[in-house]
Amino acid sequence: MRMLPVAFTVVLALAGPVASQDMRPLAEVAVNAAAPYATARCAGLFQALMEWIGIDRMGDETWETMDTARESLIMFSALIAQDASGGTTELRVELAVRDVRNIADLYLARMEANYASGGQAFGEDDVIQGDLTLCNSIAETLQ
Repeated sequence: MRMLPVAFTVVLALAGPVASQDMRPLAEVAVNAAAPYATARCAGLFQALMEWIGIDRMGDETWETMDTARESLIMFSALIAQDASGGTTELRVELAVRDVRNIADLYLARMEANYASGGQAFGEDDVIQGDLTLCNSIAETLQ
């Protein structure tokens, strides 16, 4: 029984750093982030929204528009990274897709927590709403 408080303390110590690294608004972090980050983050947001909402609720036209924007953002992120660091386009696309998946997972975890605690996945989340506004602007600029 004595091990339970020790185990609980260890779990809290390990959970602290993770909880403190909550997603900050894209507009706030983009200034100091790596060059391809903003476009990868936007692609990750679009991917998360597509996965959360689904094609049936989103509708074919909106789905296609968002998917096209997501793919453009991935390619642009890869090209920015290639310009900055070299490497093949194939490698840079592969790394961008990996980054987008990781970012989408962060957004999905946030949506799940929002839904569990308040019944709305992203409607009342200022970070997601602000990021969506910025990402829509970036995507429109690229197209």
